[in-house]
Amino acid sequence: MDRLYRRPLWNLPVFAGALAIAALASGAGALAQTTASVPANPARIVEMRHHFVDISLVQESVIRGDLASVRAPARRLMQLATPVDMPPASAPFITTIRVAARRAAEAQTLRASALAATTMLEQCGGCHQAVTVRPVPTSASRPDVGGLVGHMLEHQRAADQLLQGIVIPSATAWSQGVQALRIAPLKASEFPPDSRFRSDFHKAETEVHDIANDARADDAMAQRVDTYARLLTTCASCHSLHRRIWGPGTGQ
Repeated sequence: MDRLYRRPLWNLPVFAGALAIAALASGAGALAQTTASVPANPARIVEMRHHFVDISLVQESVIRGDLASVRAPARRLMQLATPVDMPPASAPFITTIRVAARRAAEAQTLRASALAATTMLEQCGGCHQAVTVRPVPTSASRPDVGGLVGHMLEHQRAADQLLQGIVIPSATAWSQGVQALRIAPLKASEFPPDSRFRSDFHKAETEVHDIANDARADDAMAQRVDTYARLLTTCASCHSLHRRIWGPGTGQ
């Protein structure tokens, strides 16, 4: 079997020395190709992993609220080469990824970057369908804890499934993610202990649950893209308050 990708999109950074803040949306983990219309090719597998890493770096930067860090991986994706031995059906998706990467590189807002990043993921899913490839995610083990850390981990689990709903693509994973995101909101006493940002925490938390309530199990792909981009932007609005401490990539 081809091993297409082996990189989680998000990390689990640490806040105030001990308080873990889960970045919202671990990628599909290791995605194993189970069926394909093209033969296995090690060179293609390496290329696909590389492309997936760059898309993940764009996402990490967006959710961290760090537009400057979007630029380098987005520019590399603008030059995306067609992986070896790919059928002609893949060409339109690769072209659209390049266009979306340019939008990400030139974006002046988190919302624009989030839409561009999610569009690239959508094209990955479209290409998987077109060439009859179905990646299968492996589940990451996450601790069951309470309070803020546990709440962020629940967000992360839900976002994993939403992302799989786009990248595989999978209606089942999307439906599961929608349901999982509809968890009880944080109590004010569970917010991070920084009173300067308490209203921002509350606003972001409320918006996440509004997004969950607006989403539907049977959302079409265009709606999935809009929902996921909205989710990334909302999480970034909170992570960017301390983007060197909170959000993906900060623990490296």
